[in-house]
Amino acid sequence: KEEAKTGYKETRTVDVYASCTSSPALCCRMWPLSTSYTHTLQDEIFAFLSTWGDSDGADARRDFKQSSSITMSPPVNAAEAYTPATSSTRPDFCLLSDNPNRASWHTCDAFAEIKAAEEENNRPENPKHVMSAVLQCADYARYHMAFRPFWIFSVILLITGTTFRVAIVDHEGVILSSLHSLVNDEYISEKRRGSGAIGNGAEIFVRVVRVLTRLSDYELGHDPSVATVTPSQLSGYLQQSTLTDAHWRQIPLAGSPSYYPSYRIEPFGNVKRTWCTVGPPIWVSMSLCGRGTQVWRVLELEPVRGRCAFVGEFHVLKSAWRDTRKVAETEVHTLISKFRREEEAAVAKKRESEGGLIPAPASSGIVRSLYGSDVFYHFDPQTWSQLSIAHIRCLSGPEDPTLPDPLTKTLHRIILETFGEPLWTYHDELELLEAFYAIVEGTIFLISSERCTNVADTQ
Repeated sequence: KEEAKTGYKETRTVDVYASCTSSPALCCRMWPLSTSYTHTLQDEIFAFLSTWGDSDGADARRDFKQSSSITMSPPVNAAEAYTPATSSTRPDFCLLSDNPNRASWHTCDAFAEIKAAEEENNRPENPKHVMSAVLQCADYARYHMAFRPFWIFSVILLITGTTFRVAIVDHEGVILSSLHSLVNDEYISEKRRGSGAIGNGAEIFVRVVRVLTRLSDYELGHDPSVATVTPSQLSGYLQQSTLTDAHWRQIPLAGSPSYYPSYRIEPFGNVKRTWCTVGPPIWVSMSLCGRGTQVWRVLELEPVRGRCAFVGEFHVLKSAWRDTRKVAETEVHTLISKFRREEEAAVAKKRESEGGLIPAPASSGIVRSLYGSDVFYHFDPQTWSQLSIAHIRCLSGPEDPTLPDPLTKTLHRIILETFGEPLWTYHDELELLEAFYAIVEGTIFLISSERCTNVADTQ
């Protein structure tokens, strides 16, 4: 909760909005809602309900379901990835696309929270004094973005008494829409409402709910550089592959008790390689305003006989939000690789001159990186965009003149060559002791290098 309070400094007032249906995958362009109807309140609502979206066949993709019977916890086969233990609290309603009886945070696309007291929705004059309802929504969003794989922001409908607003939470903080009434915005003072346009509150509420049920996953927060892999696609990748039998057995398919959805990671930098996650995440950060780190097992995808197939060995994908004012993790690994080569050359020279038993290099226990970079994706066929907090919020850049403080976070990914196992899966005490020894040796190797120490100071 303290992290949520800290991240609230970026709170801004914007209009309640409807999505622009012609925009690309990450749809952040929003348009003020029309209030031009002149009929009675009931006629307006029911006419709008019966006709909105019919022109383009925009049927509802999902529904709001009460959360009381929903398991708000990570899937059992992914429980080890989330530490510490999670809370059993849950929002009042979840936005679900299917299987409401088996839903969890993992299948929740957005959510709604309802409070009786209208003052819970007042915009704070001091960002350090956050209303408890907004703080609670930010805490829910923290769970949502951790449990929902590759989700980069959360959309929340907050209803308090007869007022409502929409909140968007990302790993930099919270953005609040203007406040609207469920009846008529004229009942809300300008100070409470904010800078949003006044309108027919009931109509706006219906529009907001209907829009939320019709948006795509990407418009609700899914990472646009990642695509969900269907069970049939995963099976096809495996059938076309040339993997060893040992690798085959480590890829659970649909129907298996250990099955977990896979995700295709599109090329995210200058290296045009595609990856696919296999199994549940290895580790996921539960922080809201931190780096939001996710670690996954991945296999590379390459075209084989006209179809995508798994190739090569297992690798590790690490995805996290980094501060652009600090050294990127990829650069740190490049520096470590340089020191490793120098050490290995010194050990080889010593072995030639002295012979006998020479200890293995101290850097042998340090993970080796393959490549990495900040994440870019095709915003549209002609635009290769960097995936940053400023981009998500549709700002001109991290130094946008409308911002009180710069937004410096950008998404960064790195592929690691070395694939290990969790410490708690050791087979005997000797294996565990060797792992701890490698950790100590690697740490000493890093802190004994002056340049590495300088890099660590900048993180």
